[in-house]
Amino acid sequence: MAQPPGIVYSTTVPYSGSNSSLFPTVDLLVTDAAGNSYIAGAVGSAGLPTTPGAVQPGFASGICTSLINASNPCNNAFIGKFDSSGALVFLTYLGGTSDNIPYGLAVDTAGNIYIGGQTTSTDFPLAGNSWPTVPNPGTFLSKLSGDGRTLIWSTVLNGSLYQLAVAPDGFVYYYANATSPITNGFFTSGALTELTPDGDLVGVMSVLPTTATLAVGADGSVYIGGSTNGMGGPAGVTATPGAWQTTYSGGSDGFVGKMSPNLSGFEWLTFVGGAAMGYESEDSVKLIQPAPDGSLWISGNTSDSDFPVLAGALQSQPTPAGSGFLVHLSADGSKALASTYLPIPLTSLALDQSGNVVFRASNENGFQATPGSQWPCPQQVPGLPFVSNAQNFFGKIDSVGQDLLWGTWSGPSVPIGPAAVDINGNAVVAGNVPGSANITLSAMTTVAGPPRLVESCIAQSGSPYLAAGPLAPGEIVSIYGAGFGPQQGLVEQPSENTIGTGLGGVQVLIEDTPAPLLYVSSAQINLAAPFLLAGRTAAHIKIVTSDATSNEVVLGVRPSAPEIFVAANGTEAILNQDGTVNGPNNPTHIGDTVAMFVSGVGQTTPPGVDGAVPQAAGGTPVLPIMVQLNATAYANVTYAGNAPGLVAGALQVNFQIPQVNLVGPGPPYQVQIVLFAGAASSGEGEPVIWIE
Repeated sequence: MAQPPGIVYSTTVPYSGSNSSLFPTVDLLVTDAAGNSYIAGAVGSAGLPTTPGAVQPGFASGICTSLINASNPCNNAFIGKFDSSGALVFLTYLGGTSDNIPYGLAVDTAGNIYIGGQTTSTDFPLAGNSWPTVPNPGTFLSKLSGDGRTLIWSTVLNGSLYQLAVAPDGFVYYYANATSPITNGFFTSGALTELTPDGDLVGVMSVLPTTATLAVGADGSVYIGGSTNGMGGPAGVTATPGAWQTTYSGGSDGFVGKMSPNLSGFEWLTFVGGAAMGYESEDSVKLIQPAPDGSLWISGNTSDSDFPVLAGALQSQPTPAGSGFLVHLSADGSKALASTYLPIPLTSLALDQSGNVVFRASNENGFQATPGSQWPCPQQVPGLPFVSNAQNFFGKIDSVGQDLLWGTWSGPSVPIGPAAVDINGNAVVAGNVPGSANITLSAMTTVAGPPRLVESCIAQSGSPYLAAGPLAPGEIVSIYGAGFGPQQGLVEQPSENTIGTGLGGVQVLIEDTPAPLLYVSSAQINLAAPFLLAGRTAAHIKIVTSDATSNEVVLGVRPSAPEIFVAANGTEAILNQDGTVNGPNNPTHIGDTVAMFVSGVGQTTPPGVDGAVPQAAGGTPVLPIMVQLNATAYANVTYAGNAPGLVAGALQVNFQIPQVNLVGPGPPYQVQIVLFAGAASSGEGEPVIWIE
């Protein structure tokens, strides 16, 4: 497959294991000043191509009954290094014959690699100045040479390591939220531990067990953040005088602080959240990224309606279901230089050399891709319904937190996994491309290109939402993320029972014929495919505006591509016999006749007229229409044809509910619907009708 514009490189490391539950996952990614990228993750079987001379070339197999798996093959950690062109430098396993799960990865200025996590292996590989404790479970912490050939030191400690950072001078800091060694015994709490570059203990500071993130700045300053979880104020952490937020809300505020030298306390600490008092407040700092000037970018989640965002913020109002936030704190923690809500919390945060924030978010809904990005819409996983895909979003926000400069979804060349930024400002991403067990490392330019039409972003408007599939005459389809059209969407209003072919200065040409446009915005265009596609094998598609003409994409054509429309609330757009909308609180009954709204059933008799809005019944599909329920029963279709008031190509199918096998919890029962138009069907999936 040709790489989309903006992909600098994409490297695949093949995995030859066979059990899908044991496939490798990339959990950690860091880059260095030379442009190298380092990954770490866990894998449950042999199958990764380790490199000659690697610290641990072979998988240490064993059967696990604790920590992660139950009576399954255990996980080994793995570590890989890639150069600035994406070429693999080395790949090695690391672990014993029980579970070994990495949670921290760092690289010092000399190129040495540090990895830490949890292990239940009593035979974890040890080296150098190791503390004489091998608990089960415990924390492993190892230092490798930059070529992956030497285990410089490696130890197993009490506790459960979840965060790891390394200062420029090689001093190591890790956070564990269980027992951790101190000079005169052990204690149970959150613990921040400092080690020398040789792995010797320097000191330990007790911190909140709800600490979630740890970072070290270019000057060696150490920062931690997390949630107070009700332990703020006199009962727990206390903000320092002059901090950005000194008042504890009484709920679960976020916090972030800069540690004093030798971990003796906090140089400064600020709460992070809204000002409203009460336990309904839920905030947490999840990510910290120090800037070269000593200022600090932080991100996390908030439920506050009064989070202190600044004027001109990227998002000034919270997302109803819960928001993310992004804040740029001054070096002394006294004020916010930038502050904005985000549609969803971030999962990766990095800075490019211009001070812009490069991030990853792992949620299908929230951010909107920028025109001209690598993948301007969520990409469909082969064999899965479009709406069920796991998606990642990668983006870049400007240095004042006001504009999304670039954003793309994951795609065939952009895996789902952690993100970082390289010395050239490219976003580097590592993980698995959906549907593949192989490991992929990709680098993307974070400069948006010109708007363009992407084949895989043309999809059915109704269930099963198949993308880049063959079109059918009259089919209602959507073009996502192309970047043509106004920011504020426009809905076409019929004139003399006709839908026009120009809206908001936009036309979509299919086989050089303007298609009727139902809705136009820069993010989405809804249209009806021309009926002239009947009998053809290809549909050439392009977008035309007064300023530009897009690239052309070609989709196949087939007689039908059935789809079922879904209402705005996520239920199927099905009307019960009494005209009310079917749903779990308003089911239908055996023997009732219901109405379903569909498209993609092909040409009609008389032939469909592009853009017409029929006002009466008629327009019978040429192909036979069938409705199947729960894969076993066929309904009696009493009408299939025009849906009065809707554009030609959107049809109404009335059918009588037959005796059907009602399974699962109920009543009412969810019954799957499959629509057939000739030999093609909408396929089994989410469309349901509720029956009692």
